[in-house]
Amino acid sequence: MATKVLDPTLLCCADHAVAINAALATTQGTVKLKGGVFNTTSEILVNHDRVRLVGEGINQTIINYTPPAAGSCIKISNGAAINFQSAVSGFTITSQDTAYAKVALDIWDVSELQVSDISIAGANGYWRGAGSTGIRTQGREFSTFKNLTIFAEKPLQFSNNPNHAIDLDHFHFEDTYLAGYGGSAYPLITADSGINITNLTFDGAQPWVGGAGGFYWNDTTSSIASYALTFKNVRTEQTTSGSSWAFYMGRNQSLYSLRLENVYVDPNQRGLYLRNCYGTTLDNFTFTGSGVALDVNGTNWGLDARGCFFLGGSTVNLTSQNVVMAGPKYPTAAPLPSAFRLHNAALATQTNFTSAASSQPFLTIEPNAVAVLGMSTMKGVVLLTNSAGQSAMYSVPGSGGAPVEMSDTTDTYSATSGMSPSSNVFWSASSGRYLLENKTGSQMKYSMMLFGAYEGF
Repeated sequence: MATKVLDPTLLCCADHAVAINAALATTQGTVKLKGGVFNTTSEILVNHDRVRLVGEGINQTIINYTPPAAGSCIKISNGAAINFQSAVSGFTITSQDTAYAKVALDIWDVSELQVSDISIAGANGYWRGAGSTGIRTQGREFSTFKNLTIFAEKPLQFSNNPNHAIDLDHFHFEDTYLAGYGGSAYPLITADSGINITNLTFDGAQPWVGGAGGFYWNDTTSSIASYALTFKNVRTEQTTSGSSWAFYMGRNQSLYSLRLENVYVDPNQRGLYLRNCYGTTLDNFTFTGSGVALDVNGTNWGLDARGCFFLGGSTVNLTSQNVVMAGPKYPTAAPLPSAFRLHNAALATQTNFTSAASSQPFLTIEPNAVAVLGMSTMKGVVLLTNSAGQSAMYSVPGSGGAPVEMSDTTDTYSATSGMSPSSNVFWSASSGRYLLENKTGSQMKYSMMLFGAYEGF
């Protein structure tokens, strides 16, 4: 395909978007913007497949947008159809306007789009005005974004695809420098309520600077599950709001497989907020602030962490969650150790470990309440210690057989349901479970170790 070359010094019209659009409309190849400043007041539109809009480099080719009203500087959209295999690269988008809400790069229902080597900035260094957005995506799939610098009130926004239920599938952001404007009330990345995200990846270098939060997804309207969100090498800093979260995952429907790896959280903001997340992994997650590092309630199922650091004096909010595996704390005043596993309390200790000798669930049991120790397949020796410092050992034969009390030096345990005041381990035929019952008269915390197997041998 032929390449059309535009030189801003040779364009006669005041709005250079007119000439750019004329070139785009008549090619399925490349429109090259030479070095210099292209002044635009109307929208640049890529509205057919396999078009490449290419500049000579960041701050070499500059598109200066002066909008007469709210709108987009560059829009990629085939209307009701998918735009296939287009690309934009190698220029800066800027605007001195601060009055209108505008989008620098507006992407609608694309497949195999490539965006690279793009800088977005503006007045006093930031693309701003009435909540202006750097890049907004509205569908669909398999698109790559590389080497982006976005200084804006709202650097990234993920929105609904007007043409289809696929909103953000296999989108990859690599080497993305995001910066929020001054006292902006907006997070750096906003995922709109109701959208569907599948296989979204941020990796490479990910400096996230300023803004009122990092990745923010306050979803109250989604109707289907999302899955496979990965964030690597993120460092947040210079946040404008101490009550904001580096990652806020408030999901209406389930989010499966969330992974955060090599993440450092600004000490002046909160860490990770989770709702309706299934199978979360934290790998080298560092929190050095004094605020809330982690907020996980009973809507979440399964969180595994390793190599993490939580500063002593920071806090975690764990509601209806049990710590079913944990290493030593460092520092000792940290709210959580560097490696741990959380399970929803509704599962109690039905963790189905094949070998549980080193697994130590911590259970909080209210007076006259029970927790599940295991199923009928559970076999071995159970060692229990409670928060009153009382310990006991039981032999559990499996197959619904009654536990046998082997050791109880304080005479505060039994193998019979209902014994009071006592902690009781017994088989419940009605529930088909081995249960731990708290009849001590007050709330009690228990640590349990099984030398054996939850699912038999």
